[in-house]
Amino acid sequence: MCLLYATSGEAQIAVVGVPSAASTVTNGFTGGHGCTAVECPDILSLTLNKPTGTTSGDVELIGLYFGDSSTSPYLTPPAGWTPLVSEIGSSAFLALYCLNAGASEPASYTFQFNGSYWGYLFASGGIITYSGTQPCASLLDTNTAKAGDGTVPVAGGVTTTIPNDWIATLWGFSSTDAGGNEVSSTLTIPSPLNLEYGVSSVAGIPPAGALGITWGDEGPVSPGPTGNFTGSLTNSIFWDVYTLALAPASPTATATPTATATSTATATSTATATSTATATATATATGVATATATATATGVATATPTATVSATPTASPTPAGRVTVRIL
Repeated sequence: MCLLYATSGEAQIAVVGVPSAASTVTNGFTGGHGCTAVECPDILSLTLNKPTGTTSGDVELIGLYFGDSSTSPYLTPPAGWTPLVSEIGSSAFLALYCLNAGASEPASYTFQFNGSYWGYLFASGGIITYSGTQPCASLLDTNTAKAGDGTVPVAGGVTTTIPNDWIATLWGFSSTDAGGNEVSSTLTIPSPLNLEYGVSSVAGIPPAGALGITWGDEGPVSPGPTGNFTGSLTNSIFWDVYTLALAPASPTATATPTATATSTATATSTATATSTATATATATATGVATATATATATGVATATPTATVSATPTASPTPAGRVTVRIL
């Protein structure tokens, strides 16, 4: 039996380790408006720890929500990190960065912000690692963004085109309402999204105060429209949301056995040989003795095409009797 292999396996996306989030408020006020990254190099940054279990080939995603950063581009990522979508926001900015994890990643990553208009910076961020996805350059099947204010933030729906996509949502929300008042708020994301990390917003200026950030996801999902995802905030504030469809890695060929039948022909040969010998003796009274021997030999051979049989019968006749006549 010969075994052949030919099926395919589908990649599955999974969250690696435990996602985490952090927030910081840095007070770099030096008098007057403004504190550049050069003037305040130690305080205008946010550090996030790599999720445990991250290995080469995984994809790491960092979401950032920050306010009062005055210089564009607003932040400088660590080496290897690239923006996955454009920054959005008005009172604060929501950003998302992606890294294809290598074999020797550091234990943490620090993002540097490029200046602060008021001399202090609000920043919150979170990190999550996925396995089984496309790399950063082809990670997004599709995405959308929404912004607004109030107590009902909405993550826009997307239409996926690839089987086994994962839906991910990144929510940022401020600690300021439409009237400029400082208020705290907590976000509740809707089912079927799973809460991966979350930080509530906190009213106040340094040393108090914080911006809120949350990551929720679900998967795998079948191709088609997802519909919107509607959350809930405890207070009316500004918010910004990304909705992302993360594409799985390309299918990998997996072998399964297939039987192939092989037939073998067997030749059969038959040989038949028949030999007949007859001897006849005739005596007459005239004194002449005559002896006659007759021999008959017959050989028959048959064979299938894969065998050749040669049969040559040999018959040696022997007289059946001898008669002697003596004349007196």
